[in-house]
Amino acid sequence: MKNTIDINSLISVLSLIISVGSLFINYLVYKFYTPKLIFKLIPHSYYFYMKDLKSNEYDSEKAAVISLKISNSSSFPITIDEVYIKNHTKIFHNNDFTFAPIEIKLEKNKFSYLRPETIAKIPLRIEPYDTIQISFRFPFFKGSNNFKLFLSTPRRNYSLRVKLLEYHELYRSLF
Repeated sequence: MKNTIDINSLISVLSLIISVGSLFINYLVYKFYTPKLIFKLIPHSYYFYMKDLKSNEYDSEKAAVISLKISNSSSFPITIDEVYIKNHTKIFHNNDFTFAPIEIKLEKNKFSYLRPETIAKIPLRIEPYDTIQISFRFPFFKGSNNFKLFLSTPRRNYSLRVKLLEYHELYRSLF
């Protein structure tokens, strides 16, 4: 008996090696093209009561400002299409929700305030290897101050656990 490999076995082994190699290359391409966003909550994130604003533009009891540092650590630009919080219902980021910061009286004629980061304009494009600091604003905030923030991109959805302090509590905790 000779130890010979017939042609069918040889073709089978070669096709197995090629297909495993192809699978490995496809996996590397998938990992390379997968968006890589890193999120960090900035301390100037809070909720506040609408009665504290000088404007009555929105018919809501509370509003929230969530400030994030977002880093794109991939080699391709990423677009964030949708931002919302899920706290009983979906509450979406509002591009047009601007307001003057709420003043906190320190002394007789001295006031201070916490300035939020620049408002995000959705869709938000983040260039490769870029970092931005941005705030998402929710004028119709309801429910608990401990919730999940969801950010949607064309390739992947992200979620982030957020716990907010009331504006005055946050100011006292920072200063």
